[in-house]
Amino acid sequence: MRWFWSFILLLCLITGGLYAQRVRAEQQEQAAASEPGDPAPRTRQPRQPRTTEQPQPAATASEQPEPIVVQPEPAPEPVAQDSVAVEQQPEPSTANETPKNAFDPGSLITTMNELRDQLPQELHARNQKPSTELKPVRPEARSTDEPEAKPEIVAKSLPQTNDANVDVAADAKPEILPEAQPAPAAPSYEQRPDGSFRIVSANIWVQGAGTQAEPYVLTWDALKAIEQSYDPKNGKDTLPGWLDLLEGKVVQIEGHSLLPVVASSTRELLMMQNPWDGCCIGVPPTPYDAVEVTLNHEVDFGNSVVGFGSVQGTFYIDPYVVDGWVLGLYIIEDGTYRSGAGVEFPEF
Repeated sequence: MRWFWSFILLLCLITGGLYAQRVRAEQQEQAAASEPGDPAPRTRQPRQPRTTEQPQPAATASEQPEPIVVQPEPAPEPVAQDSVAVEQQPEPSTANETPKNAFDPGSLITTMNELRDQLPQELHARNQKPSTELKPVRPEARSTDEPEAKPEIVAKSLPQTNDANVDVAADAKPEILPEAQPAPAAPSYEQRPDGSFRIVSANIWVQGAGTQAEPYVLTWDALKAIEQSYDPKNGKDTLPGWLDLLEGKVVQIEGHSLLPVVASSTRELLMMQNPWDGCCIGVPPTPYDAVEVTLNHEVDFGNSVVGFGSVQGTFYIDPYVVDGWVLGLYIIEDGTYRSGAGVEFPEF
């Protein structure tokens, strides 16, 4: 806002200065016209005045011309602005007195200068805001007769301590606090009194008690629940806690079977979630949806190496990792195999 009013004041001062120069030029023309003899040649001013009156001929000794009075235009209201230095030209001496109703440019400049001096102070007083900064206070001048007041020192009362304790505290070294330990992980399972438990991450219940009479009934979704949490290739090499409940317990699982070798009978097979012939037909298994089974009896699938049935045996977790890649994970030992219809394979 201060710059706006300064700009307005500058325009007003420039207008007043130009107007004063025009008035002086008219007065010079009047003075030249009133002198006897040949009139002096006039030079055209840079800015043409609005009056179109022709200069009158020089006055003779017998008659004197009357002074020409030009009605000045009303000056615009002065507005406070920054001052502009206007060079005042010396007024020409005239034989006749200046008309009483002629405009005095000096009064306009004086008024402008007064407004220029007053306006910055008023604007500064209006725009000045109370400062919150602490400023040093200059001490007032005092007479030399008065004694100088000394600051009063107030001693705070400290609790009484034993000197021996103070010495021990001074010699004691700062105690290094141990780093904050990460919060313990939330439990990965919820177990019931009957032995069954729920896998929290997958919200899957595993029924059973882990005994020969009541084995844990596993599903492939339960075994694949660790696929996101156990990935040694990406630094996730910690098995969830719910697998400890299955370690060494009797489990039962149903799925597709595949013989590792072509033989009349075998005691090893691979249980999978999806059917696979070991080559080109089917979906190859992953370590999370396949279980290596060792049977306690021999089975023969005839002319086919694939089948479907259920296996019951002791469950173990044995991760087989090579360069971060998981190649094997689950094992069932001392197992028994039954066909998909629930009929036990004949022994040969």
